[in-house]
Amino acid sequence: MERLRDELPVKGWKVVKDGVDDSPAKSPQIVAESKGEEYAVDVRLLDERKYGDDPSLIEVTVQSSCYRAK
Repeated sequence: MERLRDELPVKGWKVVKDGVDDSPAKSPQIVAESKGEEYAVDVRLLDERKYGDDPSLIEVTVQSSCYRAK
């Protein structure tokens, strides 16, 4: 997550949220928009280590603008 915080702005993304999500687990979350705002990304760290020996996972959701031909 730290690398995303550092690298997203360098690559032209604007971080609009950096904190925890609304889930009971309060997972770390970063939401960023592309420079032209055609795309958005929502990244969450699902830290399974606190529940056992399972590896942590990163959940990534990408949204894009929808265009219709005239």
